Amino acid sequence: MLVKVTKEDIATGVKGRCNSCPVALAVSRTLDLEGIAVGPKTIYTWTHDWTVRAHPTPKEVHRFTKRFDRDAKVKPFEFELEAGEVVNGRTSW
Repeated sequence: MLVKVTKEDIATGVKGRCNSCPVALAVSRTLDLEGIAVGPKTIYTWTHDWTVRAHPTPKEVHRFTKRFDRDAKVKPFEFELEAGEVVNGRTSW
């Protein structure tokens, strides 16, 4: 699925917050999620019925979030988010 991180996501995203960074805002908007956690290797998403999925974090997302968290200049971009594996019941996040 194509996810678009917009200027608005960048302006309202919160540095160092895995659930409210620009990528989290963009993915949440695209998928209409209940919650999200963006990590360096995995993006966890959960829907309104609490189905939890683990999506591999694309390299360009990892680079973007590192730059954003370090207050470096970033620009809007797009990336493909893989469907992800259902991980309900796992305890090691």
